[in-house]
Amino acid sequence: MILCIDWGATLVKIVRSDGIRETIKSDDFLIEAHLGDVEEIRVTGIRSLSLPERIADIKVRKFDEFDAVAEAAGSGLAVNVGTGTSVVDTRKRRHVGGTGVGGGTIMGLCSLFAEGSFDEYEDRARRGNRKNVDLLVGDICDSIGDLSGEVTASNLSKLSREKSAEDCIAGVFNMVGETIGTVACTSLRSTDLGHITFLGSVVRSDLLRDILKGVCGLYGCDHAFSKDPQFAVAESLLAKNG
Repeated sequence: MILCIDWGATLVKIVRSDGIRETIKSDDFLIEAHLGDVEEIRVTGIRSLSLPERIADIKVRKFDEFDAVAEAAGSGLAVNVGTGTSVVDTRKRRHVGGTGVGGGTIMGLCSLFAEGSFDEYEDRARRGNRKNVDLLVGDICDSIGDLSGEVTASNLSKLSREKSAEDCIAGVFNMVGETIGTVACTSLRSTDLGHITFLGSVVRSDLLRDILKGVCGLYGCDHAFSKDPQFAVAESLLAKNG
């Protein structure tokens, strides 16, 4: 049995050749507890770099993170959204950019307004109104060129202690989504690739997907979302030749 691991800064994504999948917080992950009938370990991700060549006499095969992301995305400009965000050219199999803004940003900033998990924050964001904390073009004028009044002029610029936690968290989600989307779209223009492929744990969020779709629409960029984005990178390791 093959154990495939995408070991990120915050989460460990596991895919086994027997079909079992799971996610575990990186700080709680003990690889020895998952060996069982494992014959080979395949691993990628930032926290995999310090692993030895063998664990409990089981061979450990390490794979370059950016190559694995490119493989998982399949085509286009791969935008892998985890704790932070990396941008990979799938054709040249190389890192071309990114941003420290990602799921870690959401968790850190939202914790200032309420305690909760990522899913709980997303639920609160859906109940909030980001227009109460974001300055929109429409707050200043009807439109600017091709930008409608609904476009963000300044993220979180109306934030204050008087705003509800739901509104603040909605603003955080919007800022993160718009930042990642803008980085993705401007990065695409620096390549000869035709579209963006989003993947990574954070992309499982329907709210973030909606925001990313809006940004890509604003920039006129074709885009797609990887199937099963949370496990896409770990899944790609299964297809590697023995």
